[in-house]
Amino acid sequence: MTTSLYPELDEAALAQIVSALESGNTSGLAPARAEEVTQARTAARFRLVRVPGAEGVELDGALWVQSGDTPAPVVVMPAPWADLGWVAYAAQATQLAAKGYNVLAYTPRGFGKSGGEVEVAGPLDVQDGTAAVDFVLENLPAADTNQIGFLGDSYGSGISLLVAAADPRVKAVGALSTWGSLFEAFHENDTAHTGLDPES
Repeated sequence: MTTSLYPELDEAALAQIVSALESGNTSGLAPARAEEVTQARTAARFRLVRVPGAEGVELDGALWVQSGDTPAPVVVMPAPWADLGWVAYAAQATQLAAKGYNVLAYTPRGFGKSGGEVEVAGPLDVQDGTAAVDFVLENLPAADTNQIGFLGDSYGSGISLLVAAADPRVKAVGALSTWGSLFEAFHENDTAHTGLDPES
């Protein structure tokens, strides 16, 4: 099961990054990670958010907002198929923020601290992605509306592609370890992958 874009970072290490982003205390981080957090906090403001999704469902997320008035590009990151949720992207999103991007990382419905039930990349997940773009534009007055992209890993990559197909505001997608058929991914060689069940 995917937990992070950085295999060396387990859930505890990712939680430390989030804590450091909130508090500014980087003493528990490896030097390279501490430097990334310091750079990101200098460039952007970090806060935990609840994203209003489709049909009243709230999605758990985090927002890195660039300081200053100059419009900056936006990256939206739907999380992979894991209850860890958006925290899986803590290191990557922090790096992007340090490099000048506004970033919204969010947990798809039914996972982690998000509401609703797992939609399996269905229409409500696509509507949630569009709602995430709406949320970014409402909360980032300095967002560059001509430079909005999605970046996702695994389950989040498929959602990213589906949202981009439905929402013309999304100009680019980074799809990592993506799938062409979610059904085939879950039933490879006619065998159900029960380990992918978020309830197991």
